[in-house]
Amino acid sequence: MAKSFQSKWRQLLGIGQLAYRRTPVTALLDPTVPVGNFPTGVAITPNGLFAYVTNEGDNTVSVINTTTNTVTTTIPVGTSPLGVAITPNGLTVYVTNVSDNTVSVIDTTTNTVTTTIPVGTSPTGAAATPNGLTVYVTNVGDNTVSVIDTTTNTVTTTIPVGSAPFGVTVTPNGLTVYVTNVSDNTVSVIDTTTNTVTTTIPVGTSPTGAAATPNGLTIYVTNNGDNTVSVIDTTTNTVTTTIPVGSAPTNVAISPNGLFAYITNNGDNTVSIIDTTTNTVTFTLPVGMGPFGIALTPDGTHAYVTNNSDNTVSVTETIPFPTTTTLTSTPDPSVFGQTKTLTATVTSDAGTPTGTVTFFDGATPIGTTTLTAGTATLTTSTLTVGSHPLTAVYSGDGDFNGSTSPVDTQTVNAANTTTTLTSAPDPPPSVRPRS
Repeated sequence: MAKSFQSKWRQLLGIGQLAYRRTPVTALLDPTVPVGNFPTGVAITPNGLFAYVTNEGDNTVSVINTTTNTVTTTIPVGTSPLGVAITPNGLTVYVTNVSDNTVSVIDTTTNTVTTTIPVGTSPTGAAATPNGLTVYVTNVGDNTVSVIDTTTNTVTTTIPVGSAPFGVTVTPNGLTVYVTNVSDNTVSVIDTTTNTVTTTIPVGTSPTGAAATPNGLTIYVTNNGDNTVSVIDTTTNTVTTTIPVGSAPTNVAISPNGLFAYITNNGDNTVSIIDTTTNTVTFTLPVGMGPFGIALTPDGTHAYVTNNSDNTVSVTETIPFPTTTTLTSTPDPSVFGQTKTLTATVTSDAGTPTGTVTFFDGATPIGTTTLTAGTATLTTSTLTVGSHPLTAVYSGDGDFNGSTSPVDTQTVNAANTTTTLTSAPDPPPSVRPRS
């Protein structure tokens, strides 16, 4: 169990109180990377090769090699590191240090801190603009946002926002910043041209995380206090829908194609996956204890989730999840005309796939059936005498990728025959001799 903290932001979220009530869930068969004490924030380099994880409990940053999923180095930073942002060129990491009111600047080529920037009181979130020239830092302790010039690594301006600002995200065009304010249940909208708040949006209770879709049209906000996600239309800056998710949602990451939002639920050890087309939860992933931060690889195939109650990072595959299809045919060998049963089994580490399976004899489809509890069966008696390369092709569904089984060669032998002879009439009639 991770050690208990009494920092102001944790008291706001009640995470210290939630920790002892957490119940482990059955985790997926995915890699789990041990990191430092009480990991919170996570960010992945633009090339996808490294994940940087802030460890609030021991004042370090763990650097994970995403190829091997091992920690390659540990970097000492400030006191109680929490938020982390990486510049678009991948050369610099900015880490917020809650307890000493600073931001540590890490050079990714040497993985050392090159400078430390004084900011506001209790800095938490950090986000870099798309051009890499500016980093916005939320200061939960004094209700401000510090604006850092990455060229000089100095604060150029400080923006008053709502009460207890925590999370921050920048739209892809770099023109707007959205800041979650935990204590007044709002999101402040900042114009990056003037660095002023242009509007304030009411959302759910205790908003924490925020992320923008790649097209910049939508912001997803996690409301830690009421177990929901607010969906903001950036054109009108209004909440268009509210989505129920898991317990104590904290952070959010959007898939690179914009189709899914991944929500960490700190209170029930899961990640809710939202379909952004329907704005409904389509899948719930079990992860480690106390999931907090989340980041997706640039190709969108994996999510890295910090688990602050068991000091690990869960590495999980993303929607659509990969599947494996296997095929058996019985009896084998068979004889011509005999009924054969083809059974396809579709599995995934993420759950039980649904949908249909089509059975093929070479390139010729034999029939299509629906999966039931991951299994589909088809009976046939039409296979001709000879060798038949059979395969089963799973079509996939909204959550799972399709897959094809290895070839199962079914041998059909000629049926046995029995030949009988009769003669009639038997006995033959008497034949009178000619006179």
